Order: sequence, then C-alpha cells, then structure tokens
Amino acid sequence: MRKLCLLLCLLLLALPALSLAESYQIIVQDDADLLTDAEELLLRRDMAELSAYGTVAFWSTNERGSVDDKAERFFDRYIGTERSDSGVVFMVDMYNHEIYIFTRGLIEQRVGRAGAYAITDNVYEYATNKEYARCATEGFAQVLRLVEGQRIFSPMRMICNLLLALNLALVGGYIVIRRTSVHASPARSRSVGERASSAQAISEAVTTSAATVPSAAPVTP
Repeated sequence: MRKLCLLLCLLLLALPALSLAESYQIIVQDDADLLTDAEELLLRRDMAELSAYGTVAFWSTNERGSVDDKAERFFDRYIGTERSDSGVVFMVDMYNHEIYIFTRGLIEQRVGRAGAYAITDNVYEYATNKEYARCATEGFAQVLRLVEGQRIFSPMRMICNLLLALNLALVGGYIVIRRTSVHASPARSRSVGERASSAQAISEAVTTSAATVPSAAPVTP
C-alpha cells in the first residue's frame, strides 16, 4: 500500500514536468522598461497556460517604425518565420503609443484579426493608466479564452454594431419617406389644378353676372 501511494505521489509530481515539456516558449522582453521584477515574474506565470498552444511573447519597445512591421519582425526573429509556427506577441509600442497583438499558426486560426482587435480594445485602458502588467495579463487571458473556444465581451464592437443599426434605420426611414413623397406628388398636382379650374370658373361666373346687371338710372333732383 505504501509503495502504491509513493508511486501515485511520484506520478503527480511528474505531471507538471510533462506539461512543461509539451509547452512552447515564454518570452518577456521589456525593452521599454515598463515592468518591475515582481511584475515580470507574475506575468510569466500568467502566460504559462497559454503556452500550451504556442509560443507566448510580451514585448515593450521604443523602437521607431509601424506597429505591424515591428511585431512581425519580432515574431520572425524569436518564434519562427513559417505561417504554421503557433504563437502570439503582445506588444506595447511606446513610440506609437499603441498596444498590438500579432499571431500565427493555431492561435491565429482561433483568434483571428477581429479577435485581436477586440482584445486590444478591451484592455487598452490599463495601458492608458500605465498598468502595463495588468494590461498584458488580461490580454493573454482573453487570447486563451478564444483559443479554447470561449467568447469574450467586446463593448466597442457592441457600440459599433448599435451605431450601424441606427444608421441603417435612418437610411431606411429616409427611403420610405422619399418614396411616399414621390407617389403623393401627382395627387397634389391634380388637386392644385382642380382648384385653379374652380377658381377660374367662379371668376368667369362673377364677370358674366356683372355684365347682366343694368346700370343705375340717374337720380332726378
């Protein structure tokens, strides 16, 4: 019995090591010096679960250039150049004052461009408040949800959809009113014409009546 318990304990201790061996690489490169040492350690811990699906990288930079070009070069250099290389780069670009998510492979298939934009919309407020570690942690957590087939709440997308629906409703209402106005115009024209004919007939009748009334005789003093 003791041997069985010891064997089970050894297996339980070996599971994390096996899981780690199957995981991809975790990269934290804080070139813009945004994180404290403690924040970096916690961020690595929070990135671990997502690393089961691909290489997970955090990169802060002051480097010049466009965000998409820099993120792609970073991915090519530290993760891989093939489209099948699964990974995600969460970049805090201090030069352009933007946050950006770049993906490839399995993570790209499950997150997509729309999902990446939705995530950055959801977490950019943390970066605005200079909570960069929290921004990245929440960003990676939402990437993980999408990779695992879950949904994320996207207020900005809901607002955009609502504005689009309102615009379509306004355009539709304008078209209906316009069509109704066009169909009603001939009826109004005929009515105006009929009123003009009636007025002309009345005028002619008054003139005829005036012509038939005899002139007043002079009054004899």
